[in-house]
Amino acid sequence: MVLSSWCWWEERRRERRLLRQGITLGLSATELGAPLGIRSRQGVRDRLDRLDALLTSDRPDEQLGREARRAARQRDAGQNWLDQHRSEIRPILLALVGQARWLLDEAEGAEQATPGGNSARAGADDIRDWADELGIDCEDDLLTPATLALAGLLAAELRAHPSTMALDHRHRLRTVLTQVEGLRASLASAR
Repeated sequence: MVLSSWCWWEERRRERRLLRQGITLGLSATELGAPLGIRSRQGVRDRLDRLDALLTSDRPDEQLGREARRAARQRDAGQNWLDQHRSEIRPILLALVGQARWLLDEAEGAEQATPGGNSARAGADDIRDWADELGIDCEDDLLTPATLALAGLLAAELRAHPSTMALDHRHRLRTVLTQVEGLRASLASAR
C-alpha cells in the first residue's frame, strides 16, 4: 500500500512536469491533452492547475490557480496603469494634500474667530490623518492602487466637511476632488 501510494503521487508529479515541458516547448493544447483525453486548451490548463494545487497544498482544486492568475492580471493591470500615468497622478495627489491642509487651516481660523463653533472641527482628525498618509506616499513616490483608495477616503472626508460645502463650485478644492474621482474611475476601468 505504501508503494502504491508513493507511485500514485510520483505519477502526478511526472504528469505535471510533462505538461509544463510541453507548454514550454510550444506544443498545442490538443497535442498535450490528447493522450489524457482532454480536448480543450482550458481543460489542459485546468488539469495543470489541479495538479499544482494537489502537489503544493493537498487541495485538488483548479479554481485556486485560476483565481490566482486572475488576481495577478488585475493587480498588474492596475499597477501598470499607475506606472504609465505617474506624471499625471502625482501632481493631483499633491494638490489634494495641499488643499486638505489649506482647508484645515481655514477651519481652525474660523473656529478661533467664532468661539464655541465645533462644526468646523468635524472630521478634521480624519482629514489630517489621511492627508499625512497620502503625503508620505507621494514623497516616497509609492503609487499603488491602495494610494488611490487612500485618496478616495480623503476626498470623501473633504466633501463631507462643513467648510467645503460653503465653497464656490469653481474653487480649487472642488476641482481637485473631481480630478481624484476621475483618476479612481480610470484605474477601475484599467483593471
